[in-house]
Amino acid sequence: MNKLHLERVLSQYAERFDGLDAQEVRDGAGRWIAVRCFQKAWDITAEDFESMYLAAAAKMDLVADRMLVTQTDNIAYLLSLGESPFVEEAFERLFAEDEGDLERRKQRAAAFADTINRKVTECAGTLKYPMKMGHGLFYLNMWQPAENYIYKSTDASSWANCVEFSEDFGGGRTFSLVRYYRLCEELRREISTDERFVKINERIREAAGFDIDDKMQLLVYDIMFRA
Repeated sequence: MNKLHLERVLSQYAERFDGLDAQEVRDGAGRWIAVRCFQKAWDITAEDFESMYLAAAAKMDLVADRMLVTQTDNIAYLLSLGESPFVEEAFERLFAEDEGDLERRKQRAAAFADTINRKVTECAGTLKYPMKMGHGLFYLNMWQPAENYIYKSTDASSWANCVEFSEDFGGGRTFSLVRYYRLCEELRREISTDERFVKINERIREAAGFDIDDKMQLLVYDIMFRA
């Protein structure tokens, strides 16, 4: 990683963040608010799975990148058709324990997207907004924000090029979650001991009412996204 390029980007992020007023900080805290909402409402054993899911996903429209939340349209559609058992089983498989095996985690995220896509196509005869592996990873981040990172290929590639990350994590079916998480971890390590970003993280958490320890994982993606 090119430390000079990294510091330039981090300095710009920190300087511009310091210039925001409280309202702008609140408005930019969408990811934190969405995760908090999901965490508070999520219960895979809920008797009314549809209502539980809709409550958990209620704040996803605050996430800056609409592409990451179009999957709620597909899932809400299936739930409206009475497919709650199918959707619940899909989430159970996505959220299964993997003991830190990131290759298995990637496969589960891709399988989750494929499963939902096939069911929507079967029910509707068409598929306007197909889910991708990154959507599965997004839900994993909502569920366990201290163990997962949001992934969007354009943001990830742009960030890797910006800081001259030495490993190629690929894309599509050749995508390496291990290498992508390694990229994210390098950034997390840099900011976790930097007082500028410790303060920024606390400022966002306070604005969002965020009481979940995410190990600064959400701030990592926010930096990559805005860079």
